[in-house]
Amino acid sequence: MNKIYNIAFRMGVLFSVLLFTILNIASFVMARKNYARESLEAPFFGHFGYSWGFPIEMFRNEGRFEPFLLVFNTAIYVACAFFFGFLFKFVWSKISRRGAELK
Repeated sequence: MNKIYNIAFRMGVLFSVLLFTILNIASFVMARKNYARESLEAPFFGHFGYSWGFPIEMFRNEGRFEPFLLVFNTAIYVACAFFFGFLFKFVWSKISRRGAELK
């Protein structure tokens, strides 16, 4: 039974990592598209730059790196990874308990 909890927790952490990775990639792609569109629409107004990151923008003002925001985002990722890990563990325990009662 303990292995099931470990597997469910790891699945929750993996889900969280994949979710935040996909959301960060989507944020980057959307920021690049918006930057390309803005630079084409108004080439005489100078360099706008772009910012991206999820849930908090880590790169701002023409792609300049913000170290504090990266640390803050990492703390949010770790907290969410634990949350999803324990959530998956809880749901898996309810599902496995229900299956045990049916037998």
